[in-house]
This record gives sequence, structure tokens and C-alpha cells, in this order.
Amino acid sequence: MIALDTNALLRFMLRDDEVHYEIIAPHIIKAEPNSCLITPLVCMETDWVLESCYGFNKSQRIEFFNTIISVKQFSFEAVDALKRAILNFQQGNTDFSDNLTYAHAKTVGASKMLTFDKNARSSGMTYLLATE
Repeated sequence: MIALDTNALLRFMLRDDEVHYEIIAPHIIKAEPNSCLITPLVCMETDWVLESCYGFNKSQRIEFFNTIISVKQFSFEAVDALKRAILNFQQGNTDFSDNLTYAHAKTVGASKMLTFDKNARSSGMTYLLATE
């Protein structure tokens, strides 16, 4: 198994830098199914880069994540958490990173996740200043 950093994932998926695409593509295309690991942290950073550097809107970012889930070579540390985060992101107002953080915490056994971020409530987190 190999793991992909955000920049390698983006170069392959967006093909926006042909030189880098030609370098990374053989590693992914020739890889066995489920042998290219994408971690939750890479997913969070990818979302940030897609929004801040590429100007992707919410629906474009959702489409990107739904696409990478279907790439047979890609494996995800917590694919169920990623799918839940995508769905919650699509349906709510909480940002993708909060949704993935919460979904991943639930996947590894957390009964709840505490936050001072009022906006993170819609991800399912428990807001600690509930009197506001």
C-alpha cells in the first residue's frame, strides 16, 4: 500500500499540471485495487485546497469526493465516515472538515464530540455553550 498526499491526489484527479500528472499517474493507474491510501487529514486538506485555491463551490467539492470514492485503486482509512461526512456536508451548513471530524470520531467509538463552535452543531457535535 502507498499513501497519497493532498498534492499528489489533486495532480492526479485534476490533471492541472501535466508534468506532475505524468509522474503520479503510473503509480495510481498500475496500482492494485484499494492500495492507494487517502487519510481523513488528506481529505480535509483537499477540501480546503479545492475551495481556497481552485474556487470550487460546495457542490463541486461534493462531486470531487464522490468521484474519488469510486476510484478502485483508492482506499480510505474510514470510508464510512467519509461517506457520512459528504452526506452531512451536502445536507447541512457545517463545513466539510467539521463533518468529517465528527463522523471519524463516531467511527472510532466516541459517544459524542464536544465543541465551542456554534456552527459545528449541525454536524452532530455537542455545543458546550448551549445557553447562547
